[in-house]
Amino acid sequence: MAPSSKVDRKATTDVAAWMFNVVSSVGIIIVNKALMSTYGFSFATTLTGFHFAMTTLMTSVLRCLGYIQSSHLPLQELLKFVIFANFSIVGMNVSLMWNSVGFYQYVHFLKRKCSLSSFNLLGHTAPAQAASLLLVGPFLDYWMTNKRVDAYDYNIVSW
Repeated sequence: MAPSSKVDRKATTDVAAWMFNVVSSVGIIIVNKALMSTYGFSFATTLTGFHFAMTTLMTSVLRCLGYIQSSHLPLQELLKFVIFANFSIVGMNVSLMWNSVGFYQYVHFLKRKCSLSSFNLLGHTAPAQAASLLLVGPFLDYWMTNKRVDAYDYNIVSW
């Protein structure tokens, strides 16, 4: 009987993770599109950095609450992932800014290689992605749009 309940808990956790992933992905796409098309926030790279900063905060809270276990991701693997994931995600956000539909994919290779759960991978990569995008983002956004993110008219809706 015990293995059945363990299997049931695993299935419930998997379904909840997939639902959270779909809902949050769709929510991010809707918010990004609204910010870009309705509110004129054309800073896709910096916006991506803000998203990863929030992901960093949330994974830290979940780790403190015991929902995410501590794990290790080698620095070389982290850096490779961050470089290519940043290009991928920023590219998708630029595509979303310029087009009506963005296409998103999920990462499986690194999770399997390092035996990481989705939340563990986010916990390792989000801080590095947030830092790198928030440092480089304003310059890339200026280069692409000729607008400065610090000159944007921020208001309660855009935050």
